Amino acid sequence: MITLLLLFYVIDKRLVEINFKLIINLSLTYIIVWGVSHVFESMRASNQEEIINLALRDSLTQAYNRRAFKSHFHNHIDFSNPYCFALADLDFFKKVNDKYGHDAGDAVLVQLTQLFKKHLGDEHVYRFGGEEFTLVVNDDIEVAIITMDKLRTDIQNHQFTYMQSTLNITISIGLVGIDAHEHTHLSEILRLADNYLYLAKNNGRNCVVNGLTKISNKGKETLTK
Repeated sequence: MITLLLLFYVIDKRLVEINFKLIINLSLTYIIVWGVSHVFESMRASNQEEIINLALRDSLTQAYNRRAFKSHFHNHIDFSNPYCFALADLDFFKKVNDKYGHDAGDAVLVQLTQLFKKHLGDEHVYRFGGEEFTLVVNDDIEVAIITMDKLRTDIQNHQFTYMQSTLNITISIGLVGIDAHEHTHLSEILRLADNYLYLAKNNGRNCVVNGLTKISNKGKETLTK
């Protein structure tokens, strides 16, 4: 009888040990699986964010691109407040590329973008292609005119550098002001800004041409320079 009890005791003890080890192993397995899946999820989220960022950034200057501008315009801009949009274009940029080479032109674009961001912030600078940029000012036209002219002057006085060369660069700017609560199509804003940029180019360059734009429901506009 005693022998039988001892046998049951030993068997029961072994079962407890086996169950305990099984619980430990299962717990460790769960922790490992959770940890690995968490790492992979973090990597996936990070890679996805990087892919999205690459899709919305200009590879050379790291400014936002045209796609980002359209997305931000439709999804993030609060038109209950006045806004201003500007098209900025480098003057005689082709001469820089012809004289110093395209690497020099790229260096100028990178330095120019840094100046834009210094004045306006990263989220308000968009490279549309080539030497053309779109800039956003979260204020009315009067403030935007001062901001753009200060930016233009800063660029005019800035010493752009490439290797051992110092380059003098100027920009022309077409500026459009949008009143609060105006429902304005993006195509209209860009067309008007481009018109003002054209006037700036034909007005001797290195200047800001602006207008307060009001668009009716029928798409008609009145411009005040």
